[in-house]
Amino acid sequence: RLPSVISANEVQRILQVMDTRNQVIFTLLYGAGLRINECLRLRVKDFDFDNGCITVH
Repeated sequence: RLPSVISANEVQRILQVMDTRNQVIFTLLYGAGLRINECLRLRVKDFDFDNGCITVH
């Protein structure tokens, strides 16, 4: 069975009703493919802003 994926339009509609904090969390989960626990464990030191990378533990 193929997984169900939401459309780009649905993503935009979801983001429009969220506050900024939840938009960031949703974007990390959906856009970077992070699991919830991976997202919750992220710290500022895990972000490499110069290279546009995130280190996930």
